[in-house]
Parts: sequence; structure tokens; C-alpha cells
Amino acid sequence: ILCPFYYVFLYIDANMKVNKDCLNMAFLKKLIFIILIFICFGNNYAQDKNLSDESLQIQLKNAEKIAETNYDSAFSILQTIIKKCTKKNKTYELAQAYNLAGFCQYFKSNYPLALEYYQKSEKIAEQYSYKTILLSLHNHLGTFYKKQNLLKEALREFKKGSSVAEGIKDSTNIASFKNDIGLVYELDNK
Repeated sequence: ILCPFYYVFLYIDANMKVNKDCLNMAFLKKLIFIILIFICFGNNYAQDKNLSDESLQIQLKNAEKIAETNYDSAFSILQTIIKKCTKKNKTYELAQAYNLAGFCQYFKSNYPLALEYYQKSEKIAEQYSYKTILLSLHNHLGTFYKKQNLLKEALREFKKGSSVAEGIKDSTNIASFKNDIGLVYELDNK
């Protein structure tokens, strides 16, 4: 379908005057019909796009809820979400899915794979400045390194998280990251 305005221009001559012979009732009916079709298809496309985004968010929330009790099932759902996000170029949801996949692998004690997913999420979140994802990631990565007694790396991640939290004035996360930084210093002095 061509843009309906294209048909209007067919009936305007070079001097920008309307060719009155072409403006009959049949033409106007066709023009209105074409405009309505254009509007309807445009709205349907926008609704499909929004439904798709909402559907991915719902799937991510479900995977997050399932991850509380069953890491394998959650990870399986996340693999499907990752494929969809990659195919549709949904970077925000992809960063979320990678972060949650890392979380699942971490609690399954698959540390190399957890780190790989965290790093994929971090790369996307930093590229697009997804601050809320970065907060979660720096917390996950800091905890990841702290549990493995890699205290310098843990400290680096918690400081990055604190900086992001301060940048968006998130007092709850500022306090949480400051607490984690203190715990790392305490562990380092033992």
C-alpha cells in the first residue's frame, strides 16, 4: 500500500493548484478508504510491537519468579527469551535476560558460565546506559567475586554500583553498595 498522501499529490499540478476534474466523489471515497486502511494497519503494527514488548517483560518476570525455586527451569525459559530478544533486537530485555541467566548459573555453581552471562549483560547495559540493570549487575558481580574471595574485583564492582546509584540518586542502593564495600574491606583485613 502506498502512502495515501501520494494519491493526493497525483491530483495537484505543477503550479500547486488542485486539478478539480480529478476531485470527484468517487476519488474522495477512495482516498478516505485508503487513509483509513493506512491508519488501521499503522495502529495494529504499533499494538503488536507493544504487546511483544509486554510479553517479553511478562516472560522475564515469570523466569525471575521461577528462578527463586528452580534454576534449571528458569534458565530454560531464559534461553528462549534470549533467542527472541536477539532476533527482535530488544537490547533492554536481552540485558535483563543475560543478567538473570548469570544469576541462575551462579546458584547452580557454574561460575564460568555465570560470569559469561553477567559480562554479556554488562556490555549491553553499559552501551545503552541501562542504569537499573547496571545496579543489579554490579551487585551480582560484586557478590560473585566476594564469594570467590576475589576481593579487589568485588570492591571494584560494588564501587561501580555505588557510583551508578549516586548518579540516579537511589538512596536505597547507595546504602546497600556502601554496606557491601564495608564488608569487602572487613574481609580484606582478616
